[in-house]
Amino acid sequence: MPGASLWIIPPKDSSFSQALQTLISTTIPPHFPHTKTHDFIPHVTITSNIDSSLYASDPQAWLSDLHLPSGDHHDPVFVTLDVLEAGDAFVKKLTLRAGKTAQLLQLVSACRAEAVEGGEQGEAEKWAHDEYLPHLSLM
Repeated sequence: MPGASLWIIPPKDSSFSQALQTLISTTIPPHFPHTKTHDFIPHVTITSNIDSSLYASDPQAWLSDLHLPSGDHHDPVFVTLDVLEAGDAFVKKLTLRAGKTAQLLQLVSACRAEAVEGGEQGEAEKWAHDEYLPHLSLM
């Protein structure tokens, strides 16, 4: 995947985040001794393939200037986790599939439009509905 990705992460001090981090860092790796595992922050990817020219000079300013669907940039986004899936892809070896809630799709579409689709909201919404596969990787 060329380019950067935009993630949402659970609150760092929450028991949910801590449980996920324990699964990712400590619990799961010993069950796959012949598979190279990596430690990473629990997250759900919102969009990927973001060209670095968009944020290169000041990533935080770019993030702060994103036009998010809510008036408050700190409103929580609730993610539902549906089913545990195993796969072959490096970033999808072991994932919890996330539901495509209206709130999540609205956020994904807004971010995708600005970060990847050059402001084309229609293209971003089509991608969100047809191609976006929200998940939380565990391995």
